Amino acid sequence: MSKTKKSSSGSKGSSTTKKSTTSTAEINQVKQQLNTVKSSLQLESSSLAPMEGTLNTLKELKTRLETAIDTLRNQKDGIEDKYTL
Repeated sequence: MSKTKKSSSGSKGSSTTKKSTTSTAEINQVKQQLNTVKSSLQLESSSLAPMEGTLNTLKELKTRLETAIDTLRNQKDGIEDKYTL
């Protein structure tokens, strides 16, 4: 992979071309780093999936507990009303 950079100097109208190159070794190193990051992200994603299931289960349990608490409160209110003079 090569990049070309042109520069010109003032009113003389002359220009020079500088060429910088990226070696195959550098490109391969970056590709390897990208593959490492990709693998890490895939591992993170696969370890998060079970946690998401657990979170959904906990949310459902929370809802059930809230419903049970409301039911008990209503029963308590009904009992209090029954025995209040």
